[in-house]
Amino acid sequence: AGGIAGHAFSSTFVNTSSTGFVSATGYSIKVGGLVGSHVGASGNTLSYITNCYATGDVTGTTPEGNSYQVDTGGLVGFSQLTTSIINCYATGDVTSSGIENTNRVTAGGIIGYTETEIHIRDCFATGDVSGTGKCSNYFVGVGGIVGRLHANSDVENCYAIGDVSGTGTGDSAKVYVGGIAGTPYYSDIVNSYALNQHVSAS
Repeated sequence: AGGIAGHAFSSTFVNTSSTGFVSATGYSIKVGGLVGSHVGASGNTLSYITNCYATGDVTGTTPEGNSYQVDTGGLVGFSQLTTSIINCYATGDVTSSGIENTNRVTAGGIIGYTETEIHIRDCFATGDVSGTGKCSNYFVGVGGIVGRLHANSDVENCYAIGDVSGTGTGDSAKVYVGGIAGTPYYSDIVNSYALNQHVSAS
């Protein structure tokens, strides 16, 4: 689910905005204030999300019972397309909840989960970001800008203000929480600022 597009394939967004509340509940959830799921063909050229914003709260929830994943972001929930996100912002609160036996829970002020190279530049997020899940097999990842950042990605000249929190309820749940990125993987964070009052994991 997305304020502008639920599932975008090899798409570019320029001077685009959404102001409404966005929410989704289901087995495998990808929710974003602007775009829920942003994907493309293998070898696709670089995509852009430029001069865009979303101001509504964003919520993703998996129901009781076995569920796969929930990725929630203030701008983009899930990305599987090499993308540059430039001069964008999100101001709504972001909440990602895996009720029971969820494989993965991510939440980010700008983007929840990246499965390929992403470049985030000159962006900011001001809402609170939280992720909660019973994730015995994988993890809970929560960040003021991005929940999970893929290899060879970077966050540059960005800042986050809202509180950031992550909670794992499974016996062996891994919880990664950061003011900018919950779990950056072989990535760079440059000239960026975590201005959050509270960052917590439990």
